[in-house]
Amino acid sequence: MKILGIVTSFDLSHFDSLQLIFEQYLAMCEAGWVVKTVILSSIKWSNLLTDFIKPRYYCFRKSAYLDIRIDTSNMTLMLASLHRRVVAEELENFDVFVYQEDDIIFKYAHLIAYLEESKKLQNLYSDALRHNCIGFLRYRRVSASNVDEKFVLAQERFEEQPHIIPYCYYGQPYMSFTGNTHQAFWVLTQSQIKLLNETCNFLSHPPSQYLPR
Repeated sequence: MKILGIVTSFDLSHFDSLQLIFEQYLAMCEAGWVVKTVILSSIKWSNLLTDFIKPRYYCFRKSAYLDIRIDTSNMTLMLASLHRRVVAEELENFDVFVYQEDDIIFKYAHLIAYLEESKKLQNLYSDALRHNCIGFLRYRRVSASNVDEKFVLAQERFEEQPHIIPYCYYGQPYMSFTGNTHQAFWVLTQSQIKLLNETCNFLSHPPSQYLPR
């Protein structure tokens, strides 16, 4: 299986979490996946920084460094829209696509959970994935200098509170999450992206028409 991870990293302010993201993609490589990561940044990474990063993520299974590509753009507010172009360019080359901002930690366990739950959903009804998608809840971990047990139990909080509606789907319990929630992250298979593009022009979303070519 092949996975492409696209990370919007406006600058280097989230560099620590970006390194955690690389570690998770490295774990996928070691587990047998073909992995490529594309970093979308508004600043140019120097050769010194690139040479500092890449040797840290060596996949022993492949006897090669993790495939990391740095794409630089002068875009500011629309930087997050650039990932759709990357997906369009690589659509036939990968089985699974991940988009995330650089402070969102996506783990290998999340990937397996997504694929397994999607399989269960499709097994309920062959056309289920045309109308539904397994999603994730975004939360933030807060920090403090003085930590006690009460703080440990309460340090993880929803970034935005969704509207949660329980419902039954073909005899199985699910929950629907609605509201103006901003995940800053998604996971989709190649077939799901093709379906989204067919039904709602996913790869040519209106903001992308203003991006430089």
